[in-house]
Amino acid sequence: NVHTQADTAVLLQQRDGPIAILTLNRPRARNSLSEALLIALSETFAAIAADTSVRAVVLTGNGPAFCAGHDMKELTARRSDADGGRAYFKTIMTTCSAMMQQIVHLPQPVIAAVSGVATAAGCQLVASCDLAVASSAAKFATPGVDIGLFCSTPMVALSRNVSRKHAMEMLLTGDMVEAERAVEIGLINRVVPVGEELDAAVALAKQIASKSSYTLKIGKQAFYQQAEMGLAAAYAYASEVMTENMMARDAEEGICAFIDKRKPTWEDRSRSPRQCARYRLAALSQSRRRIIEKHAQLRRWMFAVGINQMNRRRLGLKCAEHAHKFAFAQCIDRLIAQQPRYAEAGERGVERGFRRGDDQPRLDRDFDAAVGGAETPTARRIETAE
Repeated sequence: NVHTQADTAVLLQQRDGPIAILTLNRPRARNSLSEALLIALSETFAAIAADTSVRAVVLTGNGPAFCAGHDMKELTARRSDADGGRAYFKTIMTTCSAMMQQIVHLPQPVIAAVSGVATAAGCQLVASCDLAVASSAAKFATPGVDIGLFCSTPMVALSRNVSRKHAMEMLLTGDMVEAERAVEIGLINRVVPVGEELDAAVALAKQIASKSSYTLKIGKQAFYQQAEMGLAAAYAYASEVMTENMMARDAEEGICAFIDKRKPTWEDRSRSPRQCARYRLAALSQSRRRIIEKHAQLRRWMFAVGINQMNRRRLGLKCAEHAHKFAFAQCIDRLIAQQPRYAEAGERGVERGFRRGDDQPRLDRDFDAAVGGAETPTARRIETAE
């Protein structure tokens, strides 16, 4: 389903399944961040944060530029205010800074799709996004120094994405940085041919959207939190986050799906402590149920081929020792595949068959060979006897 606003809106919204695509729509003003556009972005991000149907966000611009920063004509017009525009300037800078932080705190990942130039607050917008894909024609700069206005607020986001030396070079010179260079210094993630940046960003968003949204939410939050901490504090915090993550329903489902070699079914939620205790007592994972079913199948097989009680117990214990291995189910299947041969040996009353209580060494060898995928020694012996 695709939902769009009127083309006259300063911010367009579109949905591509679970992906929200936001388009800065002031092409004649090079998508500069006017007061109206800042408010529209802030309100939209607030709505997306509460919308669980949105799993990722792509931010792009309409026209030849991604974003040229603040609307200097709009700011200059307030010079005639009684205070020379100070109060208005502070309002705009505070509003812009709050909007940039909304991107960082948004539960969903935000990907910038950049075509053309991204300068000053536009470069800040790219740096504030979690990921960025740019066309080969894209350029980035913090050129405030050229007009006597140091890019102080863009500096906050920029210095948290690139090294200090690279950030200072951009801030002090105001020079344009080509897309390929932007990748090298860590400002963006990848460069694609001109015109493919939006498709590439949406494809990346869909890949991310296939993951658990609950896991993405706590992972994104933890990433930015730990980045502001010292090493010891960051590890302590991350350990606590990971422990809580392990208790989540989606972590349990994902791990079981990995063990069972199947695709996970995400529920995008955590589990309360009471739910955790109840689940541990009342529920079994699919992998655990599979092991129990295999044990039952093995017991039926042992009765069918006439393995005596002592050896049934020994083989059951031996299987239990291997139950944690991925080969458990396969090894039982391989043993059961030998049923006709073992059954025939039991019916003939072979003296060294499974009916004797001292045949544990041969049973062990058969089991170990089954785990390894080799044909069992007993099976070869029976074939030789025939």
